[in-house]
Amino acid sequence: MISEVNIFVALRTNKTICISIPSRSMRTHSAGVICFLSKRNLDSATDIESVLSVQPVAEEDTCDFKQRRCRSIENVTTYHLLARIAVLLSVACALFYLRLCVINGPLPQFSEHDNPAAFAKSWTTRLLTYLYLPAFNLWLLLCPSTLSYDWQTSSIPLVESPWELRNLASLAYLLGFLALVITAFRLQGMERRRVLLSLSLMIFSFLPASNLLVTVGFVVAERVLYIPSLGFCLLVSHGLQRLMQRGPVIASICRAGALLLILVFVLKTMARNNVWSNRETLVRSGLESVPHNAKAHYNYANYKKDVGDKFLAIEHYRIALRLWPNYYTAHNNLGTLLDDGEEHFRQAITINPYYAKAHYNLASLYVKRGKSDVAEGFFLRAIHLDPEFVPAISSLAALYARKEGKLQDAERLYAWAIHLDPEDADVLNNYGFFLETHGRSSEAMTQYERAMIAQPNHTVAIVNAARSLRTPEHSRRAEELYKR
Repeated sequence: MISEVNIFVALRTNKTICISIPSRSMRTHSAGVICFLSKRNLDSATDIESVLSVQPVAEEDTCDFKQRRCRSIENVTTYHLLARIAVLLSVACALFYLRLCVINGPLPQFSEHDNPAAFAKSWTTRLLTYLYLPAFNLWLLLCPSTLSYDWQTSSIPLVESPWELRNLASLAYLLGFLALVITAFRLQGMERRRVLLSLSLMIFSFLPASNLLVTVGFVVAERVLYIPSLGFCLLVSHGLQRLMQRGPVIASICRAGALLLILVFVLKTMARNNVWSNRETLVRSGLESVPHNAKAHYNYANYKKDVGDKFLAIEHYRIALRLWPNYYTAHNNLGTLLDDGEEHFRQAITINPYYAKAHYNLASLYVKRGKSDVAEGFFLRAIHLDPEFVPAISSLAALYARKEGKLQDAERLYAWAIHLDPEDADVLNNYGFFLETHGRSSEAMTQYERAMIAQPNHTVAIVNAARSLRTPEHSRRAEELYKR
């Protein structure tokens, strides 16, 4: 069957034009051309004088040519697609290897308050929560009205029942993305590639943080939405472009809505920049955005402890423990502010027996009570859990310095602590005092000077150095130190 006839028209401009027209009456299978030549001046481009020959174009030959061309394009496209995938996989493997090099040790170990869903006893609770978290992250992209620097502990309650209303959000999220993927594959050309690229950026960049592949140390983290937000913005812009093609009125509404949305997001960004301006505004913002987050109260209590507001720090440590009773670091920090924090130290050890700081603080408490033998055991346990725990090493050295037959052990521990942290002014001062106590004044002065270099306002090191210089030949230097 003949599908078309190619007509070559020679105009008076000596140019030849090929015109393809359908021809259903021609049944020959030979390739042909209709040539029109002009023998005289033509008044118009369609003024054709004579026909020299007519030959139809065979449909079978045309189809074979188109099929060969399509197969060639398909092969090239597949080759380039495979090459791109290979490059992306190579880069991903290289980045993964560099990440392991940065860790420089075993993989991090997460606790229940970091990611409660990962430690849920019921697999249905874990699954339902993991399915809900992507919907929650998508809502942060759609409406970032509530933002927080931390979403750990009880910020997002676990989805424990299939009948919870939050499961509807998970279902809507899954069905929506499924509909988008199906729609994308039904599109053609550049539009299909644009939508697929947007969805790929949103989905594949979020997978490592979704807990579906590996367990991560957070519930929600706004920072992991940076790359997915690129795909989200591309998808929104494409949708606006499609809507604006439906008429000038809809186009005007889309432009006005986009400008209003940009203005709102600019104002929200400015407000968040103020939140991140200093530590106080940051930790206070957590109490406002997620007041049921134990980590927010814990961080605020830490800040108040550091600035000397002991009573407010104790109050927020207690709130954090009420929201999350197994918060062992809150137990430990609260114990350091109380006159008798033994109960909280022991509670922290009960929750996490491998928490070295609780053993150290409990040992220090027993030193104050004069129970050196009990304190020694907890110091040794703390050092066993963390061999580079300098305060525990220095405190054990000070404990041995007061015991007979332990002087060599004490000096060895001081040397070990200084080796681990040569800039620790407290350790240098304590070692200097140990040397001075045993008549090694010149060596002690060296340690005091190192302590004052590491921390020029270290009052105890200054006083100890001035006291060790109370000799006629060093009186002037001692006076200068006392005046500091």
